[in-house]
Amino acid sequence: EFYDEELARAFPHLNTVEKQLKVVCNLLHLTGKTVGMDVIPHTDRYSEIALANPHFFEWLQRKEFEIINHDANLHEKVQERILVFLQQFGAVVDIEYPKEPEVFFNNQLFPEEKRLQILFGEKSNLWGRNKKRNQLISFLFNEGYEPVPATMAPPYRGLAVDKREEAKTIDEDGRVWRDYTISKPEAMSRV
Repeated sequence: EFYDEELARAFPHLNTVEKQLKVVCNLLHLTGKTVGMDVIPHTDRYSEIALANPHFFEWLQRKEFEIINHDANLHEKVQERILVFLQQFGAVVDIEYPKEPEVFFNNQLFPEEKRLQILFGEKSNLWGRNKKRNQLISFLFNEGYEPVPATMAPPYRGLAVDKREEAKTIDEDGRVWRDYTISKPEAMSRV
């Protein structure tokens, strides 16, 4: 994480990850530096950031051993399904939210902070957030939607489901997860 206890002690108003990260980024910008963050291969595939921002991630749709959809714009279908999930199961907090995916998932038109509250609840309720996230994961997983695992080195496309028994994991909720392989790997390719 980005949280620094020493910084919080020196500047008590910098008491959250968000506040500290914002200050560090602003200081770097003042010195003429550009800040970039490489989070995709360093986040859980179904993390809150992935579910609240499907457009930042690559998605696939799988049925058993077959990838049935790996279109470049599949995130748009995932966004629609997340809004259907909200209609069926309700928002966690009572906040009005846009019903159109192009508005709901647009950080300029509807802040990510509100989207996270609607999808998962208050930051202070970790248990409740994880429960709601797991419910959303099951909803998407049951329809075959998964964020694509991070691929390293070319080719970045050409994934295949690994059919080996040892490439299967069953989680505590009974979901069957499969590993992936690159169908035409090069020397450094891996998933």
